[in-house]
Amino acid sequence: MTQYIAAAWILVLASTQAFASPVPQEQSQTGYALPPIEITRWSEDYRPLADSADELTGLDRLKWLPISRDNGIAVSFGGSLREQFESYQNREFGFAEGDDDAYLLHRLLLHANVRFGTQARAFIEFGNSLIVDRDATPSPVDENELYFAQGFIDLTPTGDTDGLRLRLGRQELPLGSGRLVSLRDGPNTRLSFDAARLTLAQDRWSVDTFVAAPVELRPGVFDDRFNKETVFWGAYATFPSVIDVQGGMDVYYLGIDRDDRRFGVAEGDETRHSVGLRLFGERRGFDYNLESVGQFGTLGASDIRAWTIASDIGYTWEQHPWQPRIGLRANISSGARGNGGTTETFDPLFPNNSYFSEAAVLSPSNLIDVNPSLSLRPTERLELLAMWDFVWLTSGDDAAYGPPGVPLFDPADSLGRFVGHSLSAKGVYQFDRHSSLTLAYTRFLAGEAVTSTGGDDVDYLALWYEFKF
Repeated sequence: MTQYIAAAWILVLASTQAFASPVPQEQSQTGYALPPIEITRWSEDYRPLADSADELTGLDRLKWLPISRDNGIAVSFGGSLREQFESYQNREFGFAEGDDDAYLLHRLLLHANVRFGTQARAFIEFGNSLIVDRDATPSPVDENELYFAQGFIDLTPTGDTDGLRLRLGRQELPLGSGRLVSLRDGPNTRLSFDAARLTLAQDRWSVDTFVAAPVELRPGVFDDRFNKETVFWGAYATFPSVIDVQGGMDVYYLGIDRDDRRFGVAEGDETRHSVGLRLFGERRGFDYNLESVGQFGTLGASDIRAWTIASDIGYTWEQHPWQPRIGLRANISSGARGNGGTTETFDPLFPNNSYFSEAAVLSPSNLIDVNPSLSLRPTERLELLAMWDFVWLTSGDDAAYGPPGVPLFDPADSLGRFVGHSLSAKGVYQFDRHSSLTLAYTRFLAGEAVTSTGGDDVDYLALWYEFKF
């Protein structure tokens, strides 16, 4: 019964926006320019509104509240509310606790951004994440009653967007396309790090260096902890592409040291190094995102030798009213081949597990997948997406993995390498600048690699409403 009440509640919230007056993304009804609402809320900059503060209306008034008379010190407030109904049949192919389950996810994030002139600012964000009526035991990613999501200071000596910036404190740390370090926006609790980050930016290039530890989540009230068992560091540089004047190129090194790690065929303390190259861009309707990563290091007594190659290309008919885009993702990541002295299973570190579909059934380790897609925009407010993903094991001596890198079955019991194929559909309706409604469905038809170990097909359905201000 709870699941029906949850779905009805989301539809009621959405219906309050269904007949709302349309508000374009970049312009208010009174004429002042509005910066876009970003997925990374700390990247929003409302300083251009300083001269229009008297014109701000409604929730926009919270975006520039001067504390000093000269606007040198000012604060802006914002937040988001997400109410989500989610249902699984045979979660993790039936291997998981509570494999048939339906429940409600609730997430509330509230933040304040205080600017001290052009050279310093402080950003703080609190979160409340709850899960209702789940059969399985909730993890801290699902349920975190009240937590300190972010809290950092920025110091910018030059006072410009370009130049040097030092960021200290708890912060999100998305890098590139999120293949190795993502926001983890799909689950209830986003990914945060306790970190020091130094950024040097100039025109179209930037270099980030950082040392960080992922926050150790706990389900209570302000009880998340500094993670003493993991150290994460790296350098990430973005430059204009050498092959396309409208494209870009990322070059990066990421290092991680973790205690008591078990992955692939090895276990013990781990030191893993990742070196990557990414090329991306778009021109005349064609877009591309190509990435390759090599990994080396040690895990217990084993040497690490792992890699991945990923591609996402597409073409958009920009002149067509519906702007159709056909896309193709093709990915391969290495897996163990039975050599006890070397572990070859690729570790995606902190990935976007919704990369293959919203169902987040698989983690991108020891996989080959080919994923054609079609997206349409029938109206300015509605976006539709359909995907068909075919998945194989790279190595039959290794398992398929579910988030967060947990083997789904013993490869010794598995026959064949075909994991299966999934059909996914997703629709997003943007009511206005602040609110949207999303419906997503995935049907994963298990292949012999899964069914031979007792696994079965997966059905996933989700409906969520999100409001941001």
